[in-house]
Amino acid sequence: MDQETAELIKQVETTGGAWVNGDASGFATHASQKDDFSIMGPFGGPPAIGWTLYASVAPRVAAQFKSGTSRTQVISAHKSGDLLVLVQIEHQTVLFAGDDAPQDWNLRVTQVYRREDNEWRIVHRHADPLLVMRSMDEAKELARKK
Repeated sequence: MDQETAELIKQVETTGGAWVNGDASGFATHASQKDDFSIMGPFGGPPAIGWTLYASVAPRVAAQFKSGTSRTQVISAHKSGDLLVLVQIEHQTVLFAGDDAPQDWNLRVTQVYRREDNEWRIVHRHADPLLVMRSMDEAKELARKK
């Protein structure tokens, strides 16, 4: 892994730590603020497409997190020209708003970066809490839920 990618990974980990403490602003500093930005968050639902849409909901989503810790495990990094993909697991312990005790909140994450004005910016994030293997029946039941 080159030095530039290693430094970016450190920044990603700091951003995750801020998010689980209710602060979405760190993520915003690393994300593309263009119309093709997209995010598929860990709560499911359709992708949020466009920075304006994401920015309008991010503070409400982040407010669900009261305190926590986050550590990023990079599974692989793929870099080609002005694109970079990080495949990672975010190991987090989180206290959600309204809860009495923290819980594990581990996510499988893929983030796609594009170089914009000599900075790496996230153009797509997909995160899901499906780290624990599910049976076929459990996966089918998740797919059936509307």
